[in-house]
Amino acid sequence: MNCKLRILVGCVILFGSISPAQAFLGWGKKKTSAPVGAWIAKVSGSVEHQTAKSRASVKAAKQTVLEPGDQLKTGVDGSVVIGFLDGSKLQIGAQSNFILDRQSARKVEVRLKLGKLEGWVQKKSKRSFSVRTPSSVAAIRGTEFITFVDASGRAIYDFFSGWAIVSDVFGNEQRIDTGQRL
Repeated sequence: MNCKLRILVGCVILFGSISPAQAFLGWGKKKTSAPVGAWIAKVSGSVEHQTAKSRASVKAAKQTVLEPGDQLKTGVDGSVVIGFLDGSKLQIGAQSNFILDRQSARKVEVRLKLGKLEGWVQKKSKRSFSVRTPSSVAAIRGTEFITFVDASGRAIYDFFSGWAIVSDVFGNEQRIDTGQRL
């Protein structure tokens, strides 16, 4: 058996039913979707992390991967930065209550029950990013923003770049652009 034939036979055995052309040239590979993932990038002061699987709270730790349903609560001196694989970033301020509701290649949904959330969200054409509060939902589009939620559940949005559509609990919608507050 000549050398080229041995290599070809080895490739067929190594890659099973995939032809050498598929293996080496990438033919027939499925396309992957946009990166998904959130983790705790930075922790300052007192921050509690409660996973969706366990109702027990533990001290939040840097580099912890967040799953849908995970909750973060910051103390008087606490803040936490959440990083996303697409380059988006959220910073939760002191005395805040935050939940990562949903995370997929097509949709990220977060909830701010109380406190302050600063966001730098990358614009992705096939992904939606929303921030839910007790009184509203904001559909974020490539935006730099701050959201405040007070003890009564009232939300205030400040937008520094990009835009969003904010809906209240009655179904009223308002577009917010750069430099606007709602």
